[in-house]
Amino acid sequence: MLGKHGTTNQKRRTIGFSSRIDEQCLEILHEEAERQEISVNALVNRILQQYCDHYRWAERFGSIVLASTTTARIIACCPEDKLEEIAEISGSAGTKDALRTIGMPPTYDNLMFFTKNSLGKFANWFKFNRYTRNRKDIIHLRHELGKKWSIFIAKQASTMIECILNKKTTAEIFDNYATIEITL
Repeated sequence: MLGKHGTTNQKRRTIGFSSRIDEQCLEILHEEAERQEISVNALVNRILQQYCDHYRWAERFGSIVLASTTTARIIACCPEDKLEEIAEISGSAGTKDALRTIGMPPTYDNLMFFTKNSLGKFANWFKFNRYTRNRKDIIHLRHELGKKWSIFIAKQASTMIECILNKKTTAEIFDNYATIEITL
């Protein structure tokens, strides 16, 4: 969750509060909590956390939601050089705008948080994994949308890191994943 000054909070405490909720919404929450085998309180807390971390910004970003199959069809029609051009614009100016919108300074940790959560977890662009090896930070982005999507996300991620943090990257692209190595 973003703290008061746009950074991620490491320690959190919970507090109780009372609220009124529409009866039909509560019924849906009970059904979903039961399906997930968690309490309604845990589900509501997760939903509120997701709102605080991402969804409250989605409208400001102009986000739209498309099914992954629709996205794959659109990507398939676009030439690779155009995908790279779009990703480069989005990775530089678009990411700077997004970070400023949510009040996050352009630090390495904030950019990784944004990539993992906003693009990975909430926008569902990819599954994000990160590790360090041989003085390089490596981010591995897995998805099911084909090689052109790998080209797009590799260019987007590389551009974000190079433009915002001034770090050198190399990318490896395959059909269903892209791996970005960042020289530390």
